[in-house]
Amino acid sequence: MLLDRPSGRRRLRSLRWFPVVPLLILGGAPLSSCSFIPGDINLVVKQTDLSPKSGPKDFKTIEIEIDNSGSGVARGIVVKDTLPTGFTYVSTKSMKGAAIRTRTSDPPINSPSPTWSAWSIPGGSSSNPSTLVLDFVVVVSAAPGKTPNFAEVTSDDTDPVAAPPLGLTVQPTAAMELQVAAQSPVTQGQTARYTITVRNTGTAPAQGTFISATLPSGFVYVNTFEISGNSARIGSTNPVAKSLLPSWGTWDVPAAEAGSPGGTLRIVFDATVVPDDAPGSYPISVTITYNNLPAQTVADQAVITVTKKS
Repeated sequence: MLLDRPSGRRRLRSLRWFPVVPLLILGGAPLSSCSFIPGDINLVVKQTDLSPKSGPKDFKTIEIEIDNSGSGVARGIVVKDTLPTGFTYVSTKSMKGAAIRTRTSDPPINSPSPTWSAWSIPGGSSSNPSTLVLDFVVVVSAAPGKTPNFAEVTSDDTDPVAAPPLGLTVQPTAAMELQVAAQSPVTQGQTARYTITVRNTGTAPAQGTFISATLPSGFVYVNTFEISGNSARIGSTNPVAKSLLPSWGTWDVPAAEAGSPGGTLRIVFDATVVPDDAPGSYPISVTITYNNLPAQTVADQAVITVTKKS
């Protein structure tokens, strides 16, 4: 309210208020907006058969490699392999590369479609991609030949990416079965008779087959009574008299064919029990080698009971 001095009266005057708008001066330059642009992701999936010479009953190692040549990070990487019939997952051998694992999920043993998760693969370039390399082992029960394997990768930011199909090779291979039998009991000072039977049930010949027997304590080789079967003898190694480790070689044992039980080799030999050998139970061990593979030994076979001479 304002006082009118001359008249001494008071009168009301309306007051008008105007908003004050502050002026923000930016030096005459317009303010630009900010935004985040992620890098691109470029995934390539490859797979390799690291055991091309494996055969039935062997283990095979398969490698899956995922490359990111884009500048962006590929997140949520999940790897799935669809194995062909006759192959079963056993274990994961190794995980290598620049990828960072963000969640741990591994396949169970005997899985036909092993799946692993999850990783982030950093950005890379076409000349130096960032990688995840996964090696895993499968057991082979497929017949000889080549069967396609399929691998696929999914991520949070891309469509699924599949590797070119990989033919898993199964080579023909020998599979040798060894049995040892003996006549029992035997009296001190008498002769024991052993029979070694070898059968090839595989799909390839067992070449250069060599057999040796480790006789029990107190037993001495006497003679070879019989060698039979459909195996071809290519060497002339025979035991020496009074040997404690009689050995025979060498043969090519043929592979099994349709309608046949496979190649066979049968060795029958005699060994004398020394007169003062203590009564008891005596097993024998037999070792076989073929195809330049490590020797395989069947221990504690054909137990013979030695009885006291009356």
